[in-house]
Amino acid sequence: MQPLPNLRWPRVGDLMRRRYVTVAPDHPLEALTELMRFARVRHLPVVSDGILVGLVSYRDVIEVAFERVLGALHPAKPPADPVAAAQLVRGTTQTAQPHERLDEAAARMLALRIGCLPVVEPTEVGPKLVGLLTESDLLRAAYAPSAAPPA
Repeated sequence: MQPLPNLRWPRVGDLMRRRYVTVAPDHPLEALTELMRFARVRHLPVVSDGILVGLVSYRDVIEVAFERVLGALHPAKPPADPVAAAQLVRGTTQTAQPHERLDEAAARMLALRIGCLPVVEPTEVGPKLVGLLTESDLLRAAYAPSAAPPA
């Protein structure tokens, strides 16, 4: 029996997006919905000086915006304070690293039921954002393997 060839599993860094839209922690809620619609994205990394603060999903933005609209309909309630992107980040943001195997990252996304993994490299000051891996990227790789990864 011959040994198996030395197969190289695809890595997150092979498929991740290197061009993406980010927002600052103080980016206002009202501008997030417009930005997401304009850029046609469902996830926005919140970044401060290149360091990942967290991830905001379109669902998070819509839920908070809807709550604010409902609150405004009640005259007895005082007006809500402004909301910034950093306030919409939920818990610990799941991340991947460029050297991580793509199948492991995809399995984690499925298990956690998340649509995006920010790709980071550790630094002394925190995780530096270097890319994004989305469900769309995984579908593109699965069904259009000859297509080049997005820039």
